[in-house]
Amino acid sequence: MRKMSSLKHVDTYGCSSLACVPIGIGKLTCLQKLLNLVRNASDAKQANLKRKKNLREVRILHVMGPPSISLKVRPETHCEHVARLVAKLHGMLLVQFVQVSTSMIGVALLSALSRLLVVTRSEIDLGEVHGTLKTGAPQGDTLGRMNPLSNSSCSCFFSSSNSIGAIRYGLLDIGFAPGTSSIENSSSRFGGAPGRSSGNTSTSIMSCTLNGFSFPSLKSLSLCELGNLEMWASVEKGEAFPCLDELKIKDCSKLITLPWFLHLTSLHIEGLNEISSFPESFLRCNALQHLSIWECNKLSSLPRELDNFVALKSLIIVSCNKLVSLPEGLRNLTSLKKLEIRWCENLASLPEEEGVVRGLKSLQSLEIAFCKKMVSLPDDLRYLTALKTLQIRGCDELASSLDGRRLKSLESLEISLCGKMVSLPDDLRYLTALKTLKICHCFGLASLAEWVEELTSLQCLWIGNCHKMTSLPAGLQRLTALQTLYIRSCPDLERRCERERGEDWHKIAHVPDIMIREW
Repeated sequence: MRKMSSLKHVDTYGCSSLACVPIGIGKLTCLQKLLNLVRNASDAKQANLKRKKNLREVRILHVMGPPSISLKVRPETHCEHVARLVAKLHGMLLVQFVQVSTSMIGVALLSALSRLLVVTRSEIDLGEVHGTLKTGAPQGDTLGRMNPLSNSSCSCFFSSSNSIGAIRYGLLDIGFAPGTSSIENSSSRFGGAPGRSSGNTSTSIMSCTLNGFSFPSLKSLSLCELGNLEMWASVEKGEAFPCLDELKIKDCSKLITLPWFLHLTSLHIEGLNEISSFPESFLRCNALQHLSIWECNKLSSLPRELDNFVALKSLIIVSCNKLVSLPEGLRNLTSLKKLEIRWCENLASLPEEEGVVRGLKSLQSLEIAFCKKMVSLPDDLRYLTALKTLQIRGCDELASSLDGRRLKSLESLEISLCGKMVSLPDDLRYLTALKTLKICHCFGLASLAEWVEELTSLQCLWIGNCHKMTSLPAGLQRLTALQTLYIRSCPDLERRCERERGEDWHKIAHVPDIMIREW
């Protein structure tokens, strides 16, 4: 192996019978990734890790996993050895620990790393931690010993569907602890005075801070699968997480109360099944730029005060089946560039009130998917001169009502999964700026209209899974700007467009890039 002098990546995943580090790997000076090979300090010495200056990623296997290690070395001692090994890997970007045998070993390893590690790495990842704790994260004085709260802090992460959840510094993840209250009313979990966890409780309250700021440099926080967490309350003095930029809350099904964060720019909430209205605390997040709301089954409305989010650039709403309308406050989202609404079965329309949609003057992309009750777009859409991309999926009536006279600035249009639509709306002929037209999974569509030749700016035409489409219109050969034609899973069309021989070949022979494929 020593002769492979240019080798950069080594991964021994699945080589369970490999008993030792291969001879000669210590002389491979170009190595950048070494995965699933190193298990202990002896392996590290054999691999000559200390002198591999180009090494950027190491995956350390079986932390207290194999019997050969577990029976001979105390867990704390082994974790200390591993931490010392990691501390010597100067310049490393990513260190991963996989198959950590228990949650307690994970905590011991974090503790050892916190004492020994001069934090210069982008991320440290502890994965596949087997076993459980009663609480969802390292607690009390273990957190107190962590020292990654500076601007140069690294990330520490360990997770498993059956384990203690996750902690990141620089990033902080807490989660994957189904059935436990995970975080209760003790701010020591978040940087206050050391304390003991009380394990499973019915209180399920998380306090952000005790005295002053908590996690002053934290930028990204995730709470995932904390099934019993009901309340997350901030305190009166100071602001918790003053630098928090990104917050993700997923599958915390009982959570109903949340604090607010002054500098938050990205918020993703998913699976909060008990909230029927948007948490008032978030209405004060004036810096918010990205908001996504997924699978909040009781959410029936967004707040009128949505206009507080003057910096909002993207709004995504998915699977909120009780949502029946969007607020008039939408008119003041003048920075909004992307709006996506999917699987909101009771949402009948975008706001029809005069001037509401017109206020979205920066909107560039609009997607509406599987909103069965939505049958038309508002007239004010004609004023959105920045709107370039429109996607309509699984909304037959909406797709059939599209009016190109309202969408003259549109450059890209996708209509897909509209199985009942038998023809394209005639008013699409007015889309004179359209460059891309994508039609997919429209099983009832038999042909393109002859007026397609009026789409003089069209550069890309994509037709896929339109099984009833049998031919192309003659006017297609007059689309001189057309550069790309993609046809897939349209059996009759594929036959008629066969190169040099098909009946419709002469209509498309001028197109430089033609791709015709079966599924």
